[in-house]
Parts: sequence; C-alpha cells; structure tokens
Amino acid sequence: MKNEMTIQEIIDKNLYLPIELRELENQLALSSLLYPSKNKEIYDDYEFYIKHLSVHDFSDMFFNVYLKKMYSYGYKLSKMNIRQEYLPMPLSQILDNIKKLNYIEVAEHDNSTIDLFDLGTSEYDYSSNLDKYRKEFRYLPVEFRDFHDQKDLFRLLCSNTNYSPVIMQIFITDFFSHFLVYCGITLQKTNKKLPFNDIYKDIKSHKKGNLNNFINILSQSK
Repeated sequence: MKNEMTIQEIIDKNLYLPIELRELENQLALSSLLYPSKNKEIYDDYEFYIKHLSVHDFSDMFFNVYLKKMYSYGYKLSKMNIRQEYLPMPLSQILDNIKKLNYIEVAEHDNSTIDLFDLGTSEYDYSSNLDKYRKEFRYLPVEFRDFHDQKDLFRLLCSNTNYSPVIMQIFITDFFSHFLVYCGITLQKTNKKLPFNDIYKDIKSHKKGNLNNFINILSQSK
C-alpha cells in the first residue's frame, strides 16, 4: 500500500496549487497581469500600497505565504462547481496569452497598462453568475467572508513575515481571489484526511498573544 504524502511534501512539490500555477513562470505571469500599477485605470486607489512591492513580492505574498499557509490549515485553490460556459476563458489560456505579450518582463518598468480584453477575457466582469460570487465574497471559504474575520486571518498569516496584513488582505481579496473567480477557481476546504493545523486555534492564540503584548507595552509606559 502506497504511503500518502505528508502536508509538507505536498507543499514542497507545489501540489497544493492548480496544475496551471505550479510553475514559477506561470505564477509570475498571473502576478504581472494583476500587478496594480499595470491596471491604473482600475486600481488607482491602491497606488499607495504598492510603492515598495515588486511583481515578485506580489507573487510571493500570494503563492508562498497565503496559499502555502492556508494549505497547512486544509484550504486550497480548487475548481468551482459551475458550468464552463459561464467562464470567460480557461486560466491556462489566459496565462499563455500573458506570456506571449511579454508582460512579465515589462510589468515593473513599462508605464503602459494591461488590457484584459487583449487577453481574450471579453466577458470579464459581465457574467451575472460570477458577479454574484464576487459581491458575496463567495470566492472565500464561508468562515472568512466577514471583513473582521478576514482581518484576524491575515494578521495571523502575516506573522513572521515582512508583509502588512492590511496590504495582504487587499491584494488577496481584491486582486487575486477576485480574478480567479472568473477562471472558475476559488479557495475551498480540501477533502484530504491529513493532520492539518487548527486555524481557529491559531487565530485565537495569535490574538491572545497580541493582546498580552499590548498590555505589557501599556504597563511599561506607566
């Protein structure tokens, strides 16, 4: 009987990702498409948050911090149960188009913007079925659709990193997760029976630790 891979082995082999996103080149391709400075007409409001973040930082935040840590809690990107005709274009085709247009190389140096219509996503943001997922935050697990629950989650995920939980929350929810809905992909609880970490326990512990630190700071300032 073949031994099942451990959680760490699955993470090390990138098997926690959809097959289209297991290669670094494709991760950077998607990151370059969604990099805020390349979508100025859409994302002007976020300019303040990206001054010190490159495309590689943007990619690292999503793939190496957010998705890896979420898989350790039993969540992974999976295909939605939705009819294919509702999807603007398969993710694999979008990635191929991005790479043909050389957006990875110019994302941080070129002042031009990325036009999603050039990538063949002509139905982007027009499908009422997918728009419902976006407006109701259904691209996130039900337990993290509330804004305040998201804040606690991203504070935990950003601990021991150089990333701001505020910036990560904005980028993950408003950029990556939002876009992947239109490719038919959302973050879902995996069915694998593995010893995943308890996310609620860790969130509670992290909040308690922050509170204790705050109390210590107050007591020292008296």
